[in-house]
Amino acid sequence: MEKIIIIIISIYSFILAEKGWIKTYGSDEKDFANSIIETNDGGKLLIGYTNSFGNGGGDIWLVKTNSNGGEEWNQFYGGSQLDIGLKGIQNENTITILSN
Repeated sequence: MEKIIIIIISIYSFILAEKGWIKTYGSDEKDFANSIIETNDGGKLLIGYTNSFGNGGGDIWLVKTNSNGGEEWNQFYGGSQLDIGLKGIQNENTITILSN
């Protein structure tokens, strides 16, 4: 959980601070956000990986927030090996997640 706080504050604080909020997401294990994109509804999608949730070995982790930083949902994807979400690309109707 400490890593996601560091990433948000050091890399993405300019995105989040403009909207007036900084939040913490994750649990007791290593949870990282590798990128954040703004969604069509004004919220954010954090893309990274989690060791706190999932199938073990680190899984792709997506956290969707509303425009105020409130968590709308979170979802993990992956198997027993390390799976990392790297970046998201959004068009009008879909978001494509790039991973390792």
